[in-house]
Amino acid sequence: MKVKIALIAGTCVLAPALVIARAPVASAAQPTIDGNVSCANNQPVVGVWITSSGGGSRFAQTWTKTGPATASYTSPVATSLPTSISLHVGCGGNKQEWASDDFSPPIAGISGSASISVTDCVNGHCSPVMAYGAGQWALNQVGTNHAAAGEKVTDSGAYSSWSLLCLAFVASAYLNAGDSLPTPAVYNSTYGPNATAALTYQVYNSHKLIQTTWSDSSGTVSYPPDGAIVFYPGLQGGHVAISVGGGNVVTANEKGVSNPLVQEEGYNSGNLHGHYVGWAFPTNAGS
Repeated sequence: MKVKIALIAGTCVLAPALVIARAPVASAAQPTIDGNVSCANNQPVVGVWITSSGGGSRFAQTWTKTGPATASYTSPVATSLPTSISLHVGCGGNKQEWASDDFSPPIAGISGSASISVTDCVNGHCSPVMAYGAGQWALNQVGTNHAAAGEKVTDSGAYSSWSLLCLAFVASAYLNAGDSLPTPAVYNSTYGPNATAALTYQVYNSHKLIQTTWSDSSGTVSYPPDGAIVFYPGLQGGHVAISVGGGNVVTANEKGVSNPLVQEEGYNSGNLHGHYVGWAFPTNAGS
C-alpha cells in the first residue's frame, strides 16, 4: 500500500562508570542531524523526515543517494534540547508518494548535533545502525557458553564464560557492532564486581532514556525495538538483555545453571519473573 506524504533472580556484574546527573534544562538550539539510511529489498530511498520531540520536525534539508538503496542526509533542526530524534524513511515510490514510510524508534537524550544512521528499513520500521549490529551479534552467540575467539569483549582478556556477566554481554554486543561501548558509559574498572544491572538502570533512568513504547507505521508498539538494552531491575541485583526485535531478547543467563548460557526468549517471559520495566537506546545507538 502506498503512503501519501502530507531472567531469573541473581546478580550479573559489570564494572560501570556510574554518573547520575540531573537531566539538563531544555534550551532552544539548532543542532545538525546527519547520517545514512538504508532500505531493505533494494528499494530506493526517496525521502527522509526528521522527527524531534522538542519541535522543529522537518524533511532533511539535503539528502543524496549513495547507492541503489542507500542515501546520506543532513539538516539543521530548530528544537529545544535535550530531545528525542526519530527518522521516517521513504522506501520505494517517489518523493511525492512513498511506497512505504518506515519509522526508526526514538533515540532519547540528544543534546546537540548528532549523527543518526538507520538500516533495514522495511515493513514500517527501521533500526539504528549500531543497535541493529548489536542485536545481530547477540543472536550469533545464542547456544554458546563462552565469548567466541576473536570477539571483542569489554576488557583486555576473553571471558571464559558469560555466567554472571549480563552487562558485559550487552556492552560487548555494542563493542562488536560499532567498536564503541554504549553511552552513557556503563563499563569501567571503578566498581568492579560490586556493579549490578540495577545500577546501570539507575544511570539510564537518571538521563531519562528509559521508554516502554515506540511507534512504527502500524501504530504504537509495546515490545522493545531491535538492539535496545532491556531492563529488569526488579530481580536481585538487576538484569539486562538485548532486544533482537519481534518481542524477543537475547540474554546471558546470570545464574549459570543452564547450558547453554546465552539464550533467546520473550522479553517478558516467565523466566524473567515479569520484572520487565522498559528499554533504552544508548545515545550512540545510531552511530
